[in-house]
Amino acid sequence: MALKLKLKTIDLKAVSEKKGLVLKAVSPKKEKSVSKRVNGKWENLLPSDEYRNEFKPFELAISDSVKLVFSVARKGDLGLPHFDVRLFATTDRYSGPTKQGINLSVDKLLDFSAIIQDLVDKCDDYGFFEEFAEE
Repeated sequence: MALKLKLKTIDLKAVSEKKGLVLKAVSPKKEKSVSKRVNGKWENLLPSDEYRNEFKPFELAISDSVKLVFSVARKGDLGLPHFDVRLFATTDRYSGPTKQGINLSVDKLLDFSAIIQDLVDKCDDYGFFEEFAEE
């Protein structure tokens, strides 16, 4: 035996009049545009999803065309801060960061700093800094 459902139609106008409600047509909300035309070109109005440096990077010149850049920027889906130590090159064909460098979470910065200090101490013990001392 098949079960049949009988659906009752409701007259919204009659129900609203009976309860003293006012029905009015609602137009759908217009979505905000994410771009606009500027000087004949479409420009994105959304903020950039690129993370910028948290503060001005520190630089150490290695030569006239090479420098080490130390920076901190947010990275990844969670936007957690990372520190980056990267070689930057300036040549006739390219100016900018190279693949040579490291990028680690800021929570590793203190460990990194301690290792650098240990390295400085060892180099000092071995007298390596004296080889570069100016006469």
